[in-house]
Amino acid sequence: MEDLAFAYQELQRISLPLKILPGDHDIGGAPPQPALRPDVPWLENYLVTKERLARYRSLVGEDHWALTLGDWLLIGLNASLFSSGFDAEAEQWEFLIQQLQAAQGQSIVLLMHKPPCLNAFDETEATTRAVPDPARKRLRELAMVYPIRLFASGHRHIYRTYDSEGVTIVNAPTLMCDADGSWAVDGIYRCGLVEYTFLGHAIDFRMVEPKGMNPIDLPKGACAGWPPLLPGENKTE
Repeated sequence: MEDLAFAYQELQRISLPLKILPGDHDIGGAPPQPALRPDVPWLENYLVTKERLARYRSLVGEDHWALTLGDWLLIGLNASLFSSGFDAEAEQWEFLIQQLQAAQGQSIVLLMHKPPCLNAFDETEATTRAVPDPARKRLRELAMVYPIRLFASGHRHIYRTYDSEGVTIVNAPTLMCDADGSWAVDGIYRCGLVEYTFLGHAIDFRMVEPKGMNPIDLPKGACAGWPPLLPGENKTE
């Protein structure tokens, strides 16, 4: 509880309007529970609990929300609730449906800590790196009915952009990266954040890094298409 309170206190130093969403290190992660690893002892207590959720809500307040920004509707979701079976999960699904149905000519962004999928909505892999399969299928169905244009997420500590069934998915990097100029198989492992710019029904996004970072050191033979998209090349119209 102390570390969560400290993090929340530090976020209050941001002078701009602020919206917050919980991640797995805040309240635990959604199922499935990973196999225990001696080198990562906290995985034994990885699953989200009602007690952790209650502590988060008592400190931060809402764990899901909606915000209108021009022609866009931004909906923040608590990804740790998916497949939890809690009453709070059903309440969040109801909230999401209500917001989608009430959107009038708006383009929609869903923001949540975990991405909806690793590569495509039709995957069925059981993994802690994305939301559980039942939730993925339901989110996919909603994206086929409502104008959900973008899923904005983090969790994987890489910067990556990809598309599935006409929907753009962005993985934001981490601010606690210990590498400078590193790359991963499916993204860029760099310290930074993602800046989104909303212009009418268009959205532009790019990775922003702290000052002093070394140039990205891509492997020999890499091009602008690997990793999938590089900073400055991302736009959905």
